[in-house]
Amino acid sequence: MLNVPKDDRFATCPSQNEMKDRLQTCHPLTLIAYYSFEGNCRALATHMAEAAPKTANAKLAELRPVEETVPRNGFGKYLVGGKAAFFKQTTPLQPLGFSLRCFDLIIVGGPVWAYDITPAIRQFLTQTNWHNKWVALFAMHGGGKGRALATMRALVEKRGGVIADTADFTDLRRGSPLDTRQRAAEWMKRLTGETI
Repeated sequence: MLNVPKDDRFATCPSQNEMKDRLQTCHPLTLIAYYSFEGNCRALATHMAEAAPKTANAKLAELRPVEETVPRNGFGKYLVGGKAAFFKQTTPLQPLGFSLRCFDLIIVGGPVWAYDITPAIRQFLTQTNWHNKWVALFAMHGGGKGRALATMRALVEKRGGVIADTADFTDLRRGSPLDTRQRAAEWMKRLTGETI
């Protein structure tokens, strides 16, 4: 379980304009925390970090289960993974090795399984204290975001987080990978206050 100390910099949640001003005038830290089963979300998160302005100080953190219980190949990955998502299961995660306290903006994302979030993303969102944290959410899908972003939003808001924005992206193996990367780069720049 991640235990994040209260961030005393904000007595109340800042408005979206105040957050944009902070991101543009301070030396903010941005974290992109992601779960990637087949490497697609890792590639997209890496692209987002590279597309972010240097002033955003974007860092990457992969959410890794202690034990991956979903088979990597064959129909079993859809059956086991889909069942886990459908039944809202969680999975223990390896420690990140640092506190989320120092980050001004935390971007969380991962793949959509059975039109919902993965057990790793559910674990991270339900075990983190999001109080007064600005959080942006993304989902990567091959056929539709389903309820993934709504589920993520509800879990963050229930734990005191403020949603900065949400976005869904098509799997890099489908459609146009260039369009997906371009949309992700534009979203990242907009989140971190850079004029596009």
